Amino acid sequence: MIVIFDKDSPNMIKSSSSEELKLSVMNCAFEIIKNMPFDVQDSYYVKDNIPEICQITYTCLGLAVYERYRSLRVRSLEVILALMQVPLQGPDKRSPWEREVVADIFQFILPGACSKLMSIVSGDITQGKKLLSTALFTLSSMIALVMEDYITTDVEDASKMIAALQKMSEKTSQEVSSKPIQEPTSRIAASAKRLIESSKGRTTEWRKKMASNLIPYLSKIGERHEHSDTKVCKVISYSCFLILSRCPVSLKEGLAPVLDALVALSVHENVEVREESLSSIKLLTDIFADQNSYDFIQLAEENFYMLLTRLPRLVQEEGSTRGASSITLLSGYVQLLRHSMRNVLSSSAHLQRLTLSLLHVVTLDCSGVNVSNEHTMRELIPERCDNLHVPWTRLRYNIDTAVLSNVQQLCEIVTDNSMGVFDLLGSQLVDTFHSVLHFKKESILLLNILLLSASKSKNESAQELAASLLEVYMNPDVWPVKGNSSSISTVSIIQQNIAIECLLTEGISCCMYVMGEDKAQTHLLRILYPLVEKAGSANSCIALSGRRALTRVAHICGYNSDIIALISKNMDYLSHSMSVRLKHVNEQMGVFSALSLILLHSSPEIAVGLHNIVVNVLQLSGDKMHCHNNEAHLRVFLTFAHGVQQWLQPSNYAQNPIREVLDENFTGNSSLIIDLGSKQSKWTAVKKLKEYQQNLKFVSCEDSDEETETLRNPGEELPSKMQPHVLANDKGDIPFDTNEEKKEKIPELADLLVLVLKRCLHFIPSHIVEHQFLAMRTLEVGLKALEPYTDTLLPIVHLIWAPLVGRFNANQPPLIIRTAFQLLQTMAKTAKDFLMARTLREIFPQIAKYLKSSANESYLKDSASAYRFSQKYKTQLSLLSGLGSLSCHLQVRGQDFYCLLSVSLLYLSCFQPPPLQAASVSLIQSLQSLDEDAVWWGLVTWWTPFHLAEPLKLPYPSTHQDCEENVHILLGLPVIKKDLKEIQP
Repeated sequence: MIVIFDKDSPNMIKSSSSEELKLSVMNCAFEIIKNMPFDVQDSYYVKDNIPEICQITYTCLGLAVYERYRSLRVRSLEVILALMQVPLQGPDKRSPWEREVVADIFQFILPGACSKLMSIVSGDITQGKKLLSTALFTLSSMIALVMEDYITTDVEDASKMIAALQKMSEKTSQEVSSKPIQEPTSRIAASAKRLIESSKGRTTEWRKKMASNLIPYLSKIGERHEHSDTKVCKVISYSCFLILSRCPVSLKEGLAPVLDALVALSVHENVEVREESLSSIKLLTDIFADQNSYDFIQLAEENFYMLLTRLPRLVQEEGSTRGASSITLLSGYVQLLRHSMRNVLSSSAHLQRLTLSLLHVVTLDCSGVNVSNEHTMRELIPERCDNLHVPWTRLRYNIDTAVLSNVQQLCEIVTDNSMGVFDLLGSQLVDTFHSVLHFKKESILLLNILLLSASKSKNESAQELAASLLEVYMNPDVWPVKGNSSSISTVSIIQQNIAIECLLTEGISCCMYVMGEDKAQTHLLRILYPLVEKAGSANSCIALSGRRALTRVAHICGYNSDIIALISKNMDYLSHSMSVRLKHVNEQMGVFSALSLILLHSSPEIAVGLHNIVVNVLQLSGDKMHCHNNEAHLRVFLTFAHGVQQWLQPSNYAQNPIREVLDENFTGNSSLIIDLGSKQSKWTAVKKLKEYQQNLKFVSCEDSDEETETLRNPGEELPSKMQPHVLANDKGDIPFDTNEEKKEKIPELADLLVLVLKRCLHFIPSHIVEHQFLAMRTLEVGLKALEPYTDTLLPIVHLIWAPLVGRFNANQPPLIIRTAFQLLQTMAKTAKDFLMARTLREIFPQIAKYLKSSANESYLKDSASAYRFSQKYKTQLSLLSGLGSLSCHLQVRGQDFYCLLSVSLLYLSCFQPPPLQAASVSLIQSLQSLDEDAVWWGLVTWWTPFHLAEPLKLPYPSTHQDCEENVHILLGLPVIKKDLKEIQP
């Protein structure tokens, strides 16, 4: 050591010494001390050599703390372990009397060494796991060595000795290093030497004072159990075992964090760490089982209750990481006290504290629960029932699901048959559910988790609790009250009620799951309809909880989690339940949600059995006493129309060759190509003039209206479907076939659909926007379903026309105009030429007027504008996207053609939103397939490319410079990208 020792250096180490030299010195010291003969050990570990041992230890601690070379730092700590005669690997096989000799020496070193070692233990991750684990092992070994309980005699006060030890640990006397290292006895002050010689060992008083000083260090050792490295965790586990086994009496006041660390590691995720910790706990239990002076289980019970007391504060203040580890620690204590947990929880105070602590941990945050109604066609697909990422199980004090997962693991331990506390905890939670209202949600959540955990562990009392709990869940009094809006004052209360409803819904399925297939079948008809009603709810959270519950019920009832199969097999009961509830519809509004869900996922055979129910809804929709439920009636009609469309599966009609382009997610001015199937409709100007001259011989003007209608298609030879004897008259009357033998036969469901569509006609002129929207959507879906049955379809189309025309007025909401246009598209596709004359005469002018007036509103509206989210913008996009295919269906000609072309040119401006530009380009391409020359002329007059301006010699210059890019696209010319700043709006 003299080679690297320097009394004048701040750390007593020569700064000029290289790291290699220091490492060599440490290696030599380690080998010499490790291989020291027994007779030399007896003569070395005496009071006369204490100053030398202290100097060696202090030098090694200085190297371990201040050096950067990791191997050197680790070897320095290993030299200290060798001085303490502690083996680096394997158990310490020395007898307590052999350890006592070394402990008498290191009692003078312990205070200063703890502070030095703690600086390494509390260091950051950059120092490496090897150094950390070695420092932890050194610190715990030194504490266990000095504070071991094999000396318990009372002696005189040794306060002077403690003061001298602290003085020696805090600073080194100059007299110690003023003499050469070969003369250790001359390097200690005479007063210090006298104190050492007069010391009478580690007395009880000395132990108490030292124990109070060591409590912070023990807490630091316990805190490191959360380290991510498994090797460090194994060292911590052994260190905790070492302190607990050797110092249970002298360090009794500070063992709580050490025991917490060992118990937490006993439920560690790593198998090796967990098994080693469990074996340490078992060994501790065996060691102290026969000793009356120390009760290890009693210490564990005290720590368990202290943990329950501080658990809510840990979860709320520290956040999710600390909360998750606290639940893990709680699981460890429950597992440690497995055989005595029944006695522990027999105390009402302990049981109530455990329950309240868990309820505080799982306090729910309902701010993410959706309160709006989303009327969408939801698929009845099996849901993952073990998924914790649902809005109604989000914890208030934890942002992730780690705490909830740990609570599940805790419940799995508690529900084990050997514990015998499942019935106690379940009964306490049920009492809390009824008595503590602000913990109602949390009680249901814990009961659900407890039941599922009991099912996994096959607890004997689980079925009994599940049966009694099912009676509680099915009681209408425990469900949130609906329809009393005066009692609901805030959004927060609504969210809490929805969360309770979701938890109760899942709770019913949990009870069914625990009872098993045989007993679940007896309760199936009782709980099936309520779950179907929840699954069909308009609220997304309630619907999701209903589907999760149905998935679990279908699994336990032997349907392999197939919800549709579960519903189909029990359709008779569901039909009866809905029929009964329709008689009291004002009190059972959920019947419409259940009916809509069943209609959407039923087969044609099952749907026939629902015929009377749909007829009942039809009758209710015409009753003024139930007019306030018309929206629910219309939603049932819409669902029924969707179902009929799926059930009929039309296959006897040809697919239209025109692809409808109705994409609202355009991103740029891309050229959209529409497949028109044939090019027979293309015209040229010369061909038009020739055919017009030929047709003059056969066509005569009858009246002004007919003349206008004829001139719409100059020179065009009318197809057979458009001959005068087939077309409707000016009022749009329909020529009905009076031959009864030729009437087609339609299925019974289609016949019922006709009645539904006729009923929906009465809601189109309604002043309620929702009624108009649902009615037109139902008609749209119904017409698609009836498309194969032309004789039935055309009268319905005729009846729709009169109320539909008024929906295109400019004063109508944009949503209604867009929905009406979609219905018109469906009518044009299904009825084809039947609507040509009336559409061109009555609707196209209104559509063109609306697009022209709204073009200024969408001007200069970029992607950041709120206008892009408005109904008017969506209506513009829908009209421009659908007019192309509609024009091709109706073979638009003449003045209507030019009207559409002029309107579409307005949206070619680069200052219009890109989706509207792309839709306008698509519309003009569709018009180009009808009259290529007219489109070409309209484009070059709107914006003339420079190389075309000279030969054309237009009478007036084109000024729409902002349309240059889109015109180039349509004319097939090279596109030149320009900055919008260069173009004047």
